[in-house]
Amino acid sequence: MKKILLISAFVPSRKTAGQNYTRQLIEDLSGRYEVDLICFKNRSEAEGIAVPDTNMLKCIVVDKKDKLFNALKLPFLHPIFTARFQWSVVRYIRKNKHRYDALIFNFGQVFAYALFAGHSRKIVITHDVMIQKFSRQKNIFGYLENRFVKFSERLLYKTATLIFCHSPKDETLIRNIYSVKAHHISLYFDELLLRTDYKTIVPKDYFVMYGAWGRKENTEGLTWFLDEVFPRTPRLNIKIIGGNMPSDVRRKIDETDRVEYLGFVENPYGYIAEAQGLIAPLFHGAGIKVKVVEALALGTPVLGSAVAWEGIDLYLPLGEHTRIVDTPEGYVRILENRRPVTIADKIRLAQSFRAKYQTKSILNYL
Repeated sequence: MKKILLISAFVPSRKTAGQNYTRQLIEDLSGRYEVDLICFKNRSEAEGIAVPDTNMLKCIVVDKKDKLFNALKLPFLHPIFTARFQWSVVRYIRKNKHRYDALIFNFGQVFAYALFAGHSRKIVITHDVMIQKFSRQKNIFGYLENRFVKFSERLLYKTATLIFCHSPKDETLIRNIYSVKAHHISLYFDELLLRTDYKTIVPKDYFVMYGAWGRKENTEGLTWFLDEVFPRTPRLNIKIIGGNMPSDVRRKIDETDRVEYLGFVENPYGYIAEAQGLIAPLFHGAGIKVKVVEALALGTPVLGSAVAWEGIDLYLPLGEHTRIVDTPEGYVRILENRRPVTIADKIRLAQSFRAKYQTKSILNYL
């Protein structure tokens, strides 16, 4: 059996979207390849769930001090690409590269290793085209940082032999900005999502907000919605799913009627399937949003900002159950004038989206 070394910025787990993608990628690859894994986790995280068919060589713990120190190791690259850089990993790659048919670098935080790999088949999986994320900064510092990110990202893409992304839009961005070819592949549908039985689902009168709340762009959108929209929607009930909620935001939630914080849920898909919709007010970030893909795959309508919809609207025409909303007035108008979503609505939306979306696998290219 052929062998792959996978270096991932996240542990394989169901805790966050990045961790879950790592878990699903390993399971996909393991059907055809023997997979060795080097991964990283933050000091505050619980142990990841190792995948049985994977040989986990190293799971390296990093914290904020490590990320700062790592930035000094490769000062010619933007720190977002060096946060998980360790010379010990470089030494392992160079010493053992002959044992692997391919090296896969999963997430931009580990792309720097590709510079030193010395292997003929270096594959990168990008989840965010970083230049898009940083181009949204409008001040002089943002302009300079944008140039730094563009230089770094160009260098790292140029060193790869194969580049994967998760939407046709990102594929086009990479080609137009960096003059390199990328291939878009589908995100995985979680097996728990696919086992959702609509015979047992009864739509309920709440909306869901879902994410890794340790990420600043997620909590910014949540607090904006609670401050600017929620007080103007007296009929709205919300359930919030996901771990690592900052304490100040948690206090705000606890003090707000009609909002329930569920925290991390091992299987969130029942809550999402029963919801009237997913609310996703994101104003920063780049790349396709897993929570939006998963909601649509469950047939749950999405009200989200243009950033939340990036790369997804190509698969589904906007309509009654799929709305781009960027203003408080827009949210209020839709939420206060909505009609109840039925099981029939959900089944139609889920079938339509699944048929169009999940068509391309990384295995088609390896």
